[in-house]
Amino acid sequence: MANSYYAIPHATFIASLSAALTDKYGAGVTIHYTSSSILIFSCAAMFGTGAIKFNWDNATNKLYLYRGTGWTSGTSVDGSVTMLSPIVNAAWTDNSHVILGDTYLLYLGSAGASYIGECMLLIGKLSNNDYVFMFMCKGSTSSSTVVSYDITAASAIYPIVVGYNLSNAGKLYRQPLYFALPGNLAVVNADTTLAYIADLYSVSYASTNNLIQANAIFSATGLAYYGGSTWVYTSIYAAF
Repeated sequence: MANSYYAIPHATFIASLSAALTDKYGAGVTIHYTSSSILIFSCAAMFGTGAIKFNWDNATNKLYLYRGTGWTSGTSVDGSVTMLSPIVNAAWTDNSHVILGDTYLLYLGSAGASYIGECMLLIGKLSNNDYVFMFMCKGSTSSSTVVSYDITAASAIYPIVVGYNLSNAGKLYRQPLYFALPGNLAVVNADTTLAYIADLYSVSYASTNNLIQANAIFSATGLAYYGGSTWVYTSIYAAF
């Protein structure tokens, strides 16, 4: 399967996201529970065992995310762990954007306002079969935020990216999206090559107007790990 793009209207956020998952993965995804504000599902290709809960607050357009060991009944996942509690309350634009790859979900939302800009959420499987979660938020007049975990290793991780100011005669650099463990140890495959998420890249581009691009290519600017203690703006890129 190739990467697939879906526009997710905020007025029907849960229903639209559920439909996108079913359209992309078919029998590979199990929708356990849906309501106007809650979606609980399992998808082995994306995060192995267990279940994920999306909670969309229709009143404030805030997104909450939880993971658990599974689902039994009702509106919660078993052994619930909070992955994301929003740090902002922004006037979001009408649509969020979702790319579904063979092994990942990439969500982006934009407020169209300089004080928040873009927020990106990634759930996916690395080439070493570890499952990861990452949230990046860029704001030109507020602190930018990165939250990133290796779910399999139960460890914080950091995205290793190319900076937005790297170019060669106007040509952008692109590399697979790699990750590092605390202590600057790269996440690797069994053969010691760098682990990555298939069909997802870091590219040396940063939007100057806090906009998301979604037209044949898909990118969003955020703050990510570069090396040592340096943090830089980059974009996450997926073709579809």
